[in-house]
Parts: sequence; structure tokens; C-alpha cells
Amino acid sequence: MCFGVRDAIQLARDNAAAQPLTVLGDLVHNPAVAADLAARGVVVRLAPDELETRRVMITAHGTSRVMVEVLSRLGHEVVEATCPLVHFAHAQLDRLVEAGFHPVIVGLRNHPEVL
Repeated sequence: MCFGVRDAIQLARDNAAAQPLTVLGDLVHNPAVAADLAARGVVVRLAPDELETRRVMITAHGTSRVMVEVLSRLGHEVVEATCPLVHFAHAQLDRLVEAGFHPVIVGLRNHPEVL
């Protein structure tokens, strides 16, 4: 797995040791790692209305700015685990849009990185 996902897994372990944690979306598709996180109390939910804890983690794939705002408005403490490479790609996209370009994004329509 990439360094971004490895870092996110460690961040989830550290946060879950301190207080209850829900991850918004699949943190990892590896069943053994997912089971380890579940055993440590990490809960995975797919939508904001399903969240059970105050502290919510964004996966390494990232999420939209709108989703982070929604989570904050709902009173959640957002733990950011977005991969630095995803942040970089999003920043480059912002620069292109600000420069007047109309970028075409090729990817899975509902994947967090694309959103």
C-alpha cells in the first residue's frame, strides 16, 4: 500500500487509542487491516448522517471541501488523513481553474479523490 494509506492507518490507530473514532469511507480494502482497526474501535461509515462519534477521520483519498464544512457544521472534529499527493493534485486543479482553464478530470465519478 502507498505511504498515504499507511500514514492514515497509523493516524487512525493513534486517534482511536485516545477517543472514539469514525472513518468516513473505506480507509483500506485489506480485510486483515480493516479487522485490526475494527478491533481497536475504529468504526467505518459511508455518510455523514451515519456518524456515531464526535471525531471523524477523512481517508487518504480525501473528500470535498463541502463535506469537511458539513462535518464541521454538524459539530464533528475532523481528523485530516488526506494523502499529500492528493492535496497536491487538488491544489494544481485549483490553480488551473483560477487561471481560467476548464480541466477535465478522468476518474471514477464518485471516488473521493475525484469529488
